Amino acid sequence: MKENRTETGDGLQIPFQSAGKENRTDGSVVRPFSHLGRMPGPAWFGVISALLLAAGLFIYNLRIYVYGRELPVLNDVQPEFEGYDGIGVPREGFHPEQSAVDALLLAAEDRNLPEEDRENLRTLAESISCSFTKAEGLSNNETVEYACSFDPEAAARAHYNLTELSRTYTVHSLQSYTMLNPFLGVTAYWSTDQGVPEVELQIPQEYLDLGIRYDYTFIDDANISITIDADMQALQERGIMLSFDSMEYPVSNKPELILDTRELSDEEKQELRGIIEAMVTAELDRCGWQASFLGSPLTITGISDIYASPQMFSSHSSLTDIKVSLTTEYEGWMSRFTAFSMSYTGYLYRMADGSMQFRTEDTHACSFSGVFGEYVLAKEN
Repeated sequence: MKENRTETGDGLQIPFQSAGKENRTDGSVVRPFSHLGRMPGPAWFGVISALLLAAGLFIYNLRIYVYGRELPVLNDVQPEFEGYDGIGVPREGFHPEQSAVDALLLAAEDRNLPEEDRENLRTLAESISCSFTKAEGLSNNETVEYACSFDPEAAARAHYNLTELSRTYTVHSLQSYTMLNPFLGVTAYWSTDQGVPEVELQIPQEYLDLGIRYDYTFIDDANISITIDADMQALQERGIMLSFDSMEYPVSNKPELILDTRELSDEEKQELRGIIEAMVTAELDRCGWQASFLGSPLTITGISDIYASPQMFSSHSSLTDIKVSLTTEYEGWMSRFTAFSMSYTGYLYRMADGSMQFRTEDTHACSFSGVFGEYVLAKEN
């Protein structure tokens, strides 16, 4: 290598070496000035993400300010139903809007909010009102809507946008009714208990216990229409539905009132005698076959004869008078001219089956009364 010397002002010579570019061996590279400001990729990603987040928050807050914060009113709670199919009702206590109301009231307790905002939240919460569009007379598989209303002005002031304001539900789990035929076992027949023939209804006691009442009207001489009167709502609450409310019933062969005993056949007269003998025997058994006569007991020994004839001296010409002659142990000096008897007045019928029936309300005391040798057992009624 060639050595050069350079003189300085003070006469000193400083040696140095000169070398070409091809002989540089330090490996250093000088970067151009234009590349000094380039940012790494991860840094750019973070910056962009921050900008997007800021934009999203801005849009979100702007949306809340313009449209209000979204708040679903109804949650996913399902209603229960009770009662019977056809008159079911929603079970009490179904309020799926309560969580939204509670959220608004909780927000109104934030003391960091201005009092005006808190009052707006309370007003909005109190304005929410929800109910079923149909709350009675429900049937299984029927759809019902549960809808809510609110004060839109209060919602705007509170910056809330209420959603999920209605839902549709399917009615289920309602019990089925027991169908009851209120005429099953009901019969109608002619009765002469009150003297005049009347239709009587024979009603099973279980129907009467349910509060069902019956009445009838004549369709014609041979048929009646039986109708019912019942508290249908009370029966439905007990799970009972009535399948019918009226029916026709035949009542032909009305008992025939006998107006003239001379029209009776021999068989009917014999049957009537047996009826009267049974009545007399029952009363004399009660008296021990003794009756007071002129202050002394008199023994009755039997029935001597029975006479039946229309009551000709009554305002009710349909009445029949029955006279029963009695035998006694009376042996007084006038015994040959003294007669003892008892009598009945009532209605005589030929029933639908052809049998005879005598209806009377007469009963007798255990004593004879009368004058001129005719003495009869005194009537108690």
